[in-house]
Amino acid sequence: MKLHRAGSVGLVVAGVLGGAAFAAAPAHADIYGCSTSTVCIYEHTYRGGAKQSVSGYASYTDLNGSLHDRASSWTNACRSQGFAIGEWRNGRPYNGQLLPAGWYEDDLRTAGFNDMADYVAWA
Repeated sequence: MKLHRAGSVGLVVAGVLGGAAFAAAPAHADIYGCSTSTVCIYEHTYRGGAKQSVSGYASYTDLNGSLHDRASSWTNACRSQGFAIGEWRNGRPYNGQLLPAGWYEDDLRTAGFNDMADYVAWA
């Protein structure tokens, strides 16, 4: 499994141009197009194809029809809440991967969970 931490942001860039200092994006910036406090699930690896955005305030959400059993990458753009992506097995929830806040997974094949997800939920 190869999880990725979103890059550190909010660092001041050393340098002044025309009397103005420049800074990187604020710490609450989107992560690869996934809005803050949102979990984004993608049909293809590296955030490609169809996308479903889920509120980070929802403790459980079923994936929509276009992504049910078709998710291949995902991003957790929440600031403090971890999430699980999972499926139902024999009537019970099974979490295929846990993703801490601010992390993303480019390829669910590395977790052995490609094209299997039914839901995302708080971890």
